[in-house]
Amino acid sequence: MPGTERTTERNHEADSRVEKLLNERADPRDYAADSPLGKKLDGYEWILFISAHSRRHTQQMLEVKADPNFPTK
Repeated sequence: MPGTERTTERNHEADSRVEKLLNERADPRDYAADSPLGKKLDGYEWILFISAHSRRHTQQMLEVKADPNFPTK
């Protein structure tokens, strides 16, 4: 599977996990934990934070691979 397809598949899997979490009966706003941002995040905020963080890392990998000096094999 080419890298772009694999990345797309992983994003769909992550979206599916987030959707499942949001459909749980427990309210994610009822749970909070310390974050690297220096403040507590509730469950919903953690879902958003992790999603954005993962997408940024995916973008970084794609940017590196798009560099003409990136080895093909």
